[in-house]
Amino acid sequence: MLRYVLRRFLLLIPMVLAASVIIFFDAAPRHR
Repeated sequence: MLRYVLRRFLLLIPMVLAASVIIFFDAAPRHR
């Protein structure tokens, strides 16, 4: 159970980081 949750987090963290970076760089030029 715990190993499955840790594997899910390890797969989810890079996706969330990539999505936040894409959203940040997509929204950054609009603020200027």
